[in-house]
Amino acid sequence: MAITFDAEKLIGRLNILESAQFQYAGSQAMKRLGFELRSELGRNMVASFNRTAQFTVNSPYYRHDGGLGVSIGISTQGDDKGQSPASYLYPLTPGAESRAALTTRFTKGLRKKGIIDDKTWALNWLPDPGTPTRNGSTDPGLLQALMTALGQSGGRLANPRSKYAQGGQRYFSVPDLRSSRQNRHLAPGIYRVKSGERPTRLMGYLQNREPVVPVKFRFEDIVRERSQVLLPGLLRAELARALR
Repeated sequence: MAITFDAEKLIGRLNILESAQFQYAGSQAMKRLGFELRSELGRNMVASFNRTAQFTVNSPYYRHDGGLGVSIGISTQGDDKGQSPASYLYPLTPGAESRAALTTRFTKGLRKKGIIDDKTWALNWLPDPGTPTRNGSTDPGLLQALMTALGQSGGRLANPRSKYAQGGQRYFSVPDLRSSRQNRHLAPGIYRVKSGERPTRLMGYLQNREPVVPVKFRFEDIVRERSQVLLPGLLRAELARALR
């Protein structure tokens, strides 16, 4: 996306002195515009999403070309899970070719173990208020425990001192392609069983239908609209500073 502006349409006709200083003042204004847009995009993420990791909020960037141009983007550098903000935010933008949600590492891990097929996706579906969470999302410690337990005989963790093993907890998946015992009376998902209690579903499965996300991040609109609002004031301020 490229957005261009006519300076005189933004702030009126330039006099001789202003024209002489415009290249420098305009360059400074564009640098400040990039900084402001980066902050604006981060604020919009916080306002638009139910849960926002700081890594995502910090992902907008700007690059000033040293002249009258500035580029705005979202980082393609991955987090500790190897997922980049650009990859998981893109489906949320109006211009995305696909609304498909990013397939999580957890889902990929279940597929690799042969527990589910490539047309099944694990969802952070938490009906149990006692399920550990962090910042409103599934606790990474629980995800690791589930992956480990589902790879163990009987679905139990090898370390009995783990908080996810207390009370004789065990875990199982419905379906589990490695087993002929499918527990077909239960809805698809991952379950926890404590001694003497009924199974509790911790995560759900979406089958034969790729999960999609709604449009929630209007990146281009934010950049265009805020640029039109901010740039006139920034240009006037930088021209005044250059002419002191």
